Amino acid sequence: MSNQHHFFNFSDKEVMTPHIKEMNGMFFRIHPVVDENSPGEKQSKEESISRGGDTANSTAVPFSDLIAEFSEEEQDVLYHRVRKTPGSDTFRLWLDQERIPSALFAMMIGKGGAGKKAIEDETKARIIFPDNRSQEQTKPIEIFSYDEVQLIVCRRRLLQSAQNARFKIPFTHFLCFPASSQSVHQSFQTFRNEVTKKCGGSRGFSPDLFQNYSKLHLTIGTLALFSQYEYGLAADGLTECFADGLWRELNEGPLHCRLKGLEIMNDDPSEVDVLYAKIEDPTGRLQQIADSVYEWFMEAEPRFLQDKFDHVDNVKLHVTLLNSRFRKGEEIGEEEVESVGGKSRSRKTFDATDILKHFGDYDFGTVHIKEIHVSQRFSSDSNGFYKATRKLVLDAEFFRSSETSSEQQQPFVHESYSDEPTCALDENLSEQ
Repeated sequence: MSNQHHFFNFSDKEVMTPHIKEMNGMFFRIHPVVDENSPGEKQSKEESISRGGDTANSTAVPFSDLIAEFSEEEQDVLYHRVRKTPGSDTFRLWLDQERIPSALFAMMIGKGGAGKKAIEDETKARIIFPDNRSQEQTKPIEIFSYDEVQLIVCRRRLLQSAQNARFKIPFTHFLCFPASSQSVHQSFQTFRNEVTKKCGGSRGFSPDLFQNYSKLHLTIGTLALFSQYEYGLAADGLTECFADGLWRELNEGPLHCRLKGLEIMNDDPSEVDVLYAKIEDPTGRLQQIADSVYEWFMEAEPRFLQDKFDHVDNVKLHVTLLNSRFRKGEEIGEEEVESVGGKSRSRKTFDATDILKHFGDYDFGTVHIKEIHVSQRFSSDSNGFYKATRKLVLDAEFFRSSETSSEQQQPFVHESYSDEPTCALDENLSEQ
């Protein structure tokens, strides 16, 4: 007997995973029945396939009842993708179309294989995770069982496990508006020097708390992306947002915002982790774009978002200036947002009382917002900003012409660099 059959070597296999038989267009489970005249004998293989109880021992269940709880998508998988294993009683399903990233496999399998075993025990199916240590996922997860219905249940559990794993791994990317302006950069440098000179004696203050002036940005949301395929989906999402009409927000001219005034993320100025510049958006167009993009991801690709603030009316547009995480050189995309499920390191706060007192109304100047980036965490481009997996150029003329053109164009600049989100697998990140 092959190894795969040993997995199912339990005494009640015939009861728990019976064969399925078609009869007059209906599908039935085939269960063994007991010969009442020979109570000491083993169960016979008489088939109970009658409808409505024509025999006393009928245990047949219409196939339609078995899959009644399945979604249309799950039924489609059952009918079109489940395959009978040649020369065997097992059915198989490859999760190639689900595109589960190999970066999630370790967390799905669990310590000592506990996660994998729990799903196998629950669904009476066997799961094979491919060895994809080459960093490129060349093979999909494979599952097989004596009951094709259980394959669908197992698939559902694996998808749930993959989603849970995403929230245990710190985010890899973030959506943002780069705040790239020479005048703002110069103002920030001046601000840094003046704060250091006047407030350098404040408790917990250190010059390394300041953000790198080249990386100033307005964050829309944090993402967990693990493959070129997922990068593409994120880019498609941005395009779809604007193609659906959001581009009309660009019709009124270039997007500008002003960075003026300081604020903190908590209520106590003497115990601060994050100090940021407030955003003045007189037309409200920048806020509308940020909210629409975030809402699109919440509805269409919620698995990618790490910071699901569905109870907040608006994305909080701001530019982080100082962050206690920078004390140890731990640059991240959205510094004040904790990774969902991640462990938080103890953070040494700083006293921002004097900074707010002397610089509370500081004016950094105006920024022209030209692009939205899908930026990679823990990275630096040649210009000092975060490397962009994708850049969406905010060009009203492009979207306007796209509505009347039959040609499919993409308003994206694709950056050339290593896309592998190795930061997601860094053990140190689980402590953030």
